Order: sequence, then C-alpha cells, then structure tokens
Amino acid sequence: MGDGLRITGGEMRGRKLFSPPKDTIRPASDMIRQAVFNMLAPDISGVDFYDVFAGTGVVGLEALSRGAGKAILVERERRQIELIRRNARHLGVLDSCDVRLSDAFLWARHFRPTGGPCIVFLGPPYELFEEGEELDRTMELVERVQKSLRIGDILVLQFAREVPITRLPNIEDWYRLRHYGKTYIGLWTPEDPNAERVDVGDDDSTDEPVDDDSVDDDEQSS
Repeated sequence: MGDGLRITGGEMRGRKLFSPPKDTIRPASDMIRQAVFNMLAPDISGVDFYDVFAGTGVVGLEALSRGAGKAILVERERRQIELIRRNARHLGVLDSCDVRLSDAFLWARHFRPTGGPCIVFLGPPYELFEEGEELDRTMELVERVQKSLRIGDILVLQFAREVPITRLPNIEDWYRLRHYGKTYIGLWTPEDPNAERVDVGDDDSTDEPVDDDSVDDDEQSS
C-alpha cells in the first residue's frame, strides 16, 4: 500500500491507494485535489470525468468517490496503466473506469465527449509548461480540448504558476483561477450567453478549507 496516497473526500474518503515507485511520478497532492473538487462540487454528480495524464489515477478515482458516473483515465505509460487498474480494483470501482493507454497529445486529436455532461482534468507534468516549444505544444493541447467541449462541460487545468495567465487559450471563458503555492488551478467552460461570469484574477483563496495534513502542493501529474 502507498505511503500516504489516499482519497480525500466522498464515499471512499480516507481509502489508501497503491503508490508508484519513488522518483517516478508525483501524484496531485491532497490539497490540490481537495481544492479542485471543492470548486467542482455543484457539477460533478453523474458526469463523465476524464483524467488526462492520469498517472496513478487518483484524480479520476476521487471523482468517482465524489459522485462522478464514470472515470475515463488516459495515460501513456504501461506500468502506470497497471497501477491505475490495481487501484481501481482495490477500491471496487473498476467497472466504472475506462482506462486508456494513449499519449495525451494524440488522444486530444480525436477527443469528442459523448453522452451527458463531462469534466476534463488536465494535469500535465510541469516540464511541459517550460517556455518555448513545450509550452506552445501544451497550450495547443488545451485549445484542442476546449474546441471539443459543449456548453455545460468543464475543463480543469492544473499548471505551473510561472505560466502567464495571458498564455491560456480563450482567456475570456476561464471563469475561475486559483493559485496554491506553485500551482494554478483554472476552470474553463464554453461561452454560454446566459451564464454569469466573474473576472479572472489572481486569487489565493479556496472555496472551502482543505485538510491541515495535506502534503505540499508543488506536486505534479495525477
């Protein structure tokens, strides 16, 4: 069993997960996951939840714990795919998971949501936010996902605080941005003329408190 990797909320709150070998990937921290799901709380029930760059699968699995109808987990490393399946099996939710072996950049070219509303969580490794070709490529990925979403769908992006907000594609429709230490969380949805919008700004606040024992929030990849 893992060295602290756990579900932070919902029906499976507190359940521990199997962790990857040290110094391979760094799962999204408890604090970041709590912040994300606090923001998504009104919208997550019954949705298809896409966890892209899934890593351990902890973000998608936590989405199921908090009420998502299905988790689609996209990961390019075979050893991580096996870890995701192991964790899903351990939690008893493998039947609610669609685990896909795919590079996120290739997956995005063919992504089209089906059925009801969906939430897409993108948590690229932070090296993909380094200024230059990698950042350009990552923002193209974000924009591809945006173009595939429908009114009512939500994109969640976890990204490095060093990235200027002005680099985010379709900046006018990012309706919430929060930073937690070295990490930014942004929420985006396609423009709806009937939806109320708030100004995008630099805000340290969270929507609800997070646990005091949360680990550092500079962790990367779910």
